[in-house]
Amino acid sequence: MLLLNSCAESDATNASENAAEYYAVHSFFKKEVDSLQHNNPIVQKTVGKDDDQETKVMHIKDWKAELGAFLSIDLSKAAYQDMYEVDSTAQQIIYTAKSDEVDIQSLSIDFDAAGQLSAMKVVRNESNFLYQNKEQLSYVRGKEYSIFKEQHILLLGTNKYQIVSNFNTK
Repeated sequence: MLLLNSCAESDATNASENAAEYYAVHSFFKKEVDSLQHNNPIVQKTVGKDDDQETKVMHIKDWKAELGAFLSIDLSKAAYQDMYEVDSTAQQIIYTAKSDEVDIQSLSIDFDAAGQLSAMKVVRNESNFLYQNKEQLSYVRGKEYSIFKEQHILLLGTNKYQIVSNFNTK
């Protein structure tokens, strides 16, 4: 009985270690949202659809909504278990999907000398028989963030969207 319990505990420990091997992107962005909501920085934001663009200098009222695409990234979900090749150094972690069936195809995280996340890039693809979405997200802490999206919907065609925001340091 003691042997069975120790094996079960070992498996549980290994399972939690495997789930924890992915960087906690969701937790990072929850903290970023709180910090940005508190500090209320000015951003220069360009929004575009196809060839039309508009740029404004503004305060973002709801950072949770603004960074929603980044907050949705959570590789620790059960659906992503064992779905990525991981390549890492002290300055970078790169997750690459083992299959085209996974929506997040790649995630690259860069760290500064202090070990803090400094930049992140994500490539996400989703498709079914009605639509196909290709999305590239980029976040450089304290400097800028961008979202580029190409969406093809059956019978409606293709649209391209972009959001590029730069934090104003003044």
